[in-house]
Amino acid sequence: MCARFKCDDCGAGFAAELEGKASDFDVYRCDDCDRVLRAEKMPMAPETLDEPCQCGGRYWRNRPPKCPECRSPHVSQLE
Repeated sequence: MCARFKCDDCGAGFAAELEGKASDFDVYRCDDCDRVLRAEKMPMAPETLDEPCQCGGRYWRNRPPKCPECRSPHVSQLE
């Protein structure tokens, strides 16, 4: 599922992928570069993945996106 966001710091608007309720995948987001990785849903899905991102960061399940303009983690989802 793709959702619209607005950065609370710089005001930039952007779209980012989120996990949908009916999705067959868990969405993991890198805590450093914000890259998204999809993994097949599992009953006991881990919060983080063992495999690091290419940038060296860690993938976290259902982590909110960062602003692509200023890299701020302070973003609000628009309705």
